[in-house]
Amino acid sequence: MRVFLVMATLSLSGCGTEISFSEALRDDYRRFSADAACLPAPPECLQGRCPEDPPCVIPADGAPSYVSWDATLGALGAGQCLELAAVFLPEGAGLLRRALGLLGSVAEPELPTAADRVAFWVNAYNALVVSGLATALATRPETSVADRDFAVLRTPTTIAGAPLAAEWIAHGVLRGDFEHPSLGQASEATQQRIRAAHARAWPDGRVDPRVHFVLACGARSCPDLPASAFRGEDLEAALDRLTRAFLADEVRGVASDGISALFHWYAADFRPQGGVSAFLARYGALSRSAPEQLLPWDWRPPPRVDPEACTMGPTEEPSGPDDPSPEEAECSPGAAQPCGPLASIGACRPGESRCEEGRWGACVGAVEPGAERCDGVDEDCDGSTDEGVVLGTDPRPCPAEGVCRDAMLRCAGGAWVCDLPLAHEVVEASCDGLDNDCDGSTDEGAAPPANLVCTGPGLCAGGRPGCEAGAWVCVQPNGYEPGGERLCDGVDGDCDAVIDEQIQGCVCPEGARRPCGSTVGACTEGEQVCDDATWGACGGITPREEVCDGVDNDCDGAVDDGVANACGGCGPAPLETCDGADEDCDGRVDEGVANACGGCGPAPAEACDGDDDDCDGRIDEGVTNACGSCGAAAAETCDGTDEDCDGTVDEGLETPPGVECPRQGVCEDARPGCAGAEGFGCVFPDNYEAEETTCDFRDNDCDGRTDEGLLNACDFCGPPPVEQCNHRDDDCDGNEDEGCPVDPNSQPTRE
Repeated sequence: MRVFLVMATLSLSGCGTEISFSEALRDDYRRFSADAACLPAPPECLQGRCPEDPPCVIPADGAPSYVSWDATLGALGAGQCLELAAVFLPEGAGLLRRALGLLGSVAEPELPTAADRVAFWVNAYNALVVSGLATALATRPETSVADRDFAVLRTPTTIAGAPLAAEWIAHGVLRGDFEHPSLGQASEATQQRIRAAHARAWPDGRVDPRVHFVLACGARSCPDLPASAFRGEDLEAALDRLTRAFLADEVRGVASDGISALFHWYAADFRPQGGVSAFLARYGALSRSAPEQLLPWDWRPPPRVDPEACTMGPTEEPSGPDDPSPEEAECSPGAAQPCGPLASIGACRPGESRCEEGRWGACVGAVEPGAERCDGVDEDCDGSTDEGVVLGTDPRPCPAEGVCRDAMLRCAGGAWVCDLPLAHEVVEASCDGLDNDCDGSTDEGAAPPANLVCTGPGLCAGGRPGCEAGAWVCVQPNGYEPGGERLCDGVDGDCDAVIDEQIQGCVCPEGARRPCGSTVGACTEGEQVCDDATWGACGGITPREEVCDGVDNDCDGAVDDGVANACGGCGPAPLETCDGADEDCDGRVDEGVANACGGCGPAPAEACDGDDDDCDGRIDEGVTNACGSCGAAAAETCDGTDEDCDGTVDEGLETPPGVECPRQGVCEDARPGCAGAEGFGCVFPDNYEAEETTCDFRDNDCDGRTDEGLLNACDFCGPPPVEQCNHRDDDCDGNEDEGCPVDPNSQPTRE
């Protein structure tokens, strides 16, 4: 027997507009109009069995009210009467507006559980799709959610206090795909809110892909609207039930010729569960599917149905046996399919569901992911152990006293351990003014240092070490007088081995005796005798100035304190010698006695090896050849270069035989020898010229001719003389006075 929600009664003509509301629904609507925080109680109201005047109660668990949304879903018949949403006037439209108004005012971060938050966002998405599509259908009966670039899904409406579109919720909040193109329309502040909401919905970071099968995206190929609102407490069961229903649909979900395009578009969402094929296998749908093919996608809105299906009044099916007919059976008797987790990861274990009377039975043996605990076990089955565990009630809280007051428990090695500070001590051992062992007491039981001596002469024989204000001090018995004796009491109150000294009027019985002195160090005990009403000198050895003699002269318990040298001996400290030891005990080794290289003895001699052998900061000084390199200088060769770096070029070379030199002109003194860069040849005088160029009445090119090609017509050097009018051939060209005026009276002469 299945009972639909009693929300309203309709007089329908083809899903028409004549609507009348039941009194129960009208009362609920008025109550919610008056107080958004009220919920009708008891819950039987939603099943048409409200008592008279049901009380209005405030939800104690912080969950939002879904009564108006439940009423809307019941009226819409799983989405098959979407056109009715646009004509709920005046009170019907108020239901949908009321549902959106309540969803818009919910403080989503304050919802009790992650399941409550996922349920809230799925309800909000579906309500936005219904509102947008119904509004569009009222004016454009053939519209679809894909029209106008998915305007129905991308129009923001206030949800949880912020303007959000359906696609922003689906792809951002529920899927965590913050790069989806639709989110580019959202402001930066809205995108930050979406990211935060996603983190709260899936605190473990794992998105449940079954959410795709409860988002009624408003197309014929989309999942159907649910019959009632989702709620956190039964979300898991609803996800599983509606996923199985969608996969069983051979038109939209899974068939032998393909699977829904949802698996292709959002394949990445199924990878954490092993991929699409593993997901289908988990629900027993892989064997009857063709994962490599996609079923056609129909963007048209859900089809209109028989008006009777849109009735919002009470509808009951005839009574009959609960067993399904063969056509309705989900499975064959005896069949089994895996259920629960896909694999054994951490504490999770797959289970098995068997077919019982045509229906899949309970999942047996499955261990589902749970909340992570500090026990070394991966309860949430994500491959990590004890991550993100939250401290609960622990029988062993961290100590809160002393240095442990800020200690915190942390999970380590499968157990809660206290992070204790470095100053913590299992047993108090430090005198530092702190409660190191965190037992509420400070410095108790701390052992004094071995070098703290608190006993001495007189009253100080009863001295003892004590920790006061975080420091070790000597605690002397009552009556101790550190500033000098002030009491005439026959006691050495200032512990100087003398009793009541320098106390005016302090008398003693004549002849009385008393012990005095000390046995510490060189001191010995003695005796004082009262003479003339005054105690005499102590007969023992009293403290003296400390000298370096291996004796505790000042009787303070320390030998040679303040007078020994740095090495702890008497006299000057030993002299430092070069032996790798610190003889003078100054913390330095071989200072002032090592050579420049830090070793003992003379510094090594410099060798020509490219190193600073004698550690003087210079390399190969005094050991290189004239050219600045190691070894002998290079031999001189005839090439115009000073190979041996002695400042002379090509010196001391012997000319090989066969070099002949001319012996005429200026070359009379030419000799065979090195001619520089030209190699061996003739060494000519400085005025030698390979070709005569100087007119100097010498045979400079040594060819037997003098100044050839350089003399003028008069056989002299330089330009020829200028012709004069003197009846002579001055320029030696065979003509006299050429160019001079002719004088008919003149007589030529040879003179």
